[in-house]
Amino acid sequence: LGLSHSHDHGVMRAVLTAAQEMDNEEAVGILQRVAEGGDSRLRIAALHALPNSLHADQEEWLIDLFARSGSETAAAAADALGRARVHDALPLLMDAAKAGSGMVRQGAIRALSAIGGEESFALMKELFVSADRNTINEIGKALLESGPEGRTVFMETMQDGHRMRSSLVYLLDELSGDDVDQLRMHIARNGSPREKEVVLQQLAGQDREEVIDLMLEIVATAPRQLRSTTLYSLSQSSSPRARQAMLELATGKGVASTDALRLLEDKAADPEVASILIDALHSGNVAKIQSASWALANAGTAEATEALVAAMQSDEPRLASAATNAIGQLGGTSEVTQALHDLAAHAKDPRLKMDALQQLVTHGDEQVSEMVIDAIKQGDPGVSRLIPSIVQSGIAGTDELIAFAAQSESSEARSA
Repeated sequence: LGLSHSHDHGVMRAVLTAAQEMDNEEAVGILQRVAEGGDSRLRIAALHALPNSLHADQEEWLIDLFARSGSETAAAAADALGRARVHDALPLLMDAAKAGSGMVRQGAIRALSAIGGEESFALMKELFVSADRNTINEIGKALLESGPEGRTVFMETMQDGHRMRSSLVYLLDELSGDDVDQLRMHIARNGSPREKEVVLQQLAGQDREEVIDLMLEIVATAPRQLRSTTLYSLSQSSSPRARQAMLELATGKGVASTDALRLLEDKAADPEVASILIDALHSGNVAKIQSASWALANAGTAEATEALVAAMQSDEPRLASAATNAIGQLGGTSEVTQALHDLAAHAKDPRLKMDALQQLVTHGDEQVSEMVIDAIKQGDPGVSRLIPSIVQSGIAGTDELIAFAAQSESSEARSA
């Protein structure tokens, strides 16, 4: 008691800590007196130190302090009301949660959910349903952090179709359980396009049959963006049925087929998957060729590399170009580098030659400067466009390349 009159902040904080640990009437009286004092930091510290159980007169004092205090003190008082589960404060807290300033409103929302009980959660539900964009996430998080009752209010309101559900579906990512999955599936069927996309991402990797059924239904009927999201989620499942569905989609027709091919890249070590991707390379469908090329390149297996190198030598320009551009993802391995050298030296299509040289520049190949010089000598000045990239990357032979280009008969080479 004597020390609680000190003007030394360090002493006062020690007094507040001691009073919190003592937890008797005299100690609470000290905390009340400091909470009424002139130092805002000490007021807040004293309120945080109040015990979780208060007598009726102490509860009445705390309600009064909340009503007449400024923002910081009122927010701390609200937290104390919540910890002490002061039910008489519910009407005042509800008013503050609806119309209070930022800190007071946040404190009131936390207190309402912390107090608990039927009346408290009825008010929280009312608040939750009518909330605006500034408070909706605060209220949703407060409900979820308040235990089973708050979670039930949150889930039921979401199920009924909260008018701002699209802002709340992200919170489901922090939850687990059958009830959560059922809600996600409900939203995936009945929600807005954005809501569906979010919950389908959250369902990624699910092996439950009802989830797989839902995803296949959406893939068959949904617009492109939602279908792509659903296919990704389906591809993450370890379910044999999901795997089989992805393989069937990949060998089918339409946009879903190209999307499915692209998503098989991490499964290319599977002989059946590798066979499907290689067949797609030779399907004649440009979209499938590109998807399969990138999937094989990202897979990086020996079989994938062999298939792409063979495709680079194809007489079909679209196939050779797709394979060449994709194979750059495999890095500068000796097999890839040799294939690019061969293509750059022998390609009849100038675009393929350019693609191969560009990949060699990207990999920092030491022979590319000399190859560009040879190409210009052979009457292909278009490759001069690579000179700035070669110079900037500091590849070997840069000085010779610049000197040759500067004296070249080709204006394009001189300009580059």
